[in-house]
Amino acid sequence: VAAAICLSMFTTTMVATIFVIFLSVNVAHYYRMKVVNKWLALLIRVSFEAHPHFPQIQLCANSHYGSHNTLAWLQCRSLLCYFGKRFEARLDFYMVMVAFLAVVAIAVPALRLLQAGGFGGDADDDELKSDLQSERAKPFTWTALFLFIITMSMLTVTVLFAADGNRQFESALSSLSQHRIKLRAALTERDFRPDDRKRSPAPRDRPAARLDSTAKSGDTQATNFEDTLQLAKEELDLLNRVHVLRVAGQPADASMALSIVTTSTTVVAYIL
Repeated sequence: VAAAICLSMFTTTMVATIFVIFLSVNVAHYYRMKVVNKWLALLIRVSFEAHPHFPQIQLCANSHYGSHNTLAWLQCRSLLCYFGKRFEARLDFYMVMVAFLAVVAIAVPALRLLQAGGFGGDADDDELKSDLQSERAKPFTWTALFLFIITMSMLTVTVLFAADGNRQFESALSSLSQHRIKLRAALTERDFRPDDRKRSPAPRDRPAARLDSTAKSGDTQATNFEDTLQLAKEELDLLNRVHVLRVAGQPADASMALSIVTTSTTVVAYIL
């Protein structure tokens, strides 16, 4: 009996170590993707004071490189759609394999408990209680339960990291909208103050016609930049809906993590 217990503990430790190694690589990968998405979204934030120790790309209307910065940032976002996808596919395969083994392992004691009368019978039946207790006391039951809890816990953490990474680009979409609103507000405010040009006389070396031409050029540049922000927002919205972080082929969100937690809790509660 002692030898069987020691062998069971050794097997449990080895299998749990293998599971943890595979799943920890998954957790680390999606955590890195979340951090990269967060850093990329912070580059186009509206307020620099929100994260003063992190750089910010200038997307303001008076910046000559505003449109170029917007296109460059959008290209970086497009690059992340395909960056490391083969590695991510291998990680998903490992995770699905480990999760399948954990589910099969926990299904064996669950079916034994069901066969022993876990869902029926009289609560005062001593024979039924004895059968259920004997099934729950087996080392394989506790081994399968331990592996199942570890697998589902790390799978939930993986999904939460991936869902948080997807959420970061929603904030980037909001930042583009805020930049466009600020630009439109600045143009509207300038249009409603026509007396400023009348009160400021034109210099002798710069005639009024040249000033009007410069003002029209500035208005055209601001309008073009507003169109660039709108197109970038539409493209980012499309990328956020098509190219998202997926776990086992499914888009990661909070509801997916909640489903895993609910199902796992139900199974563990029934086994115990």
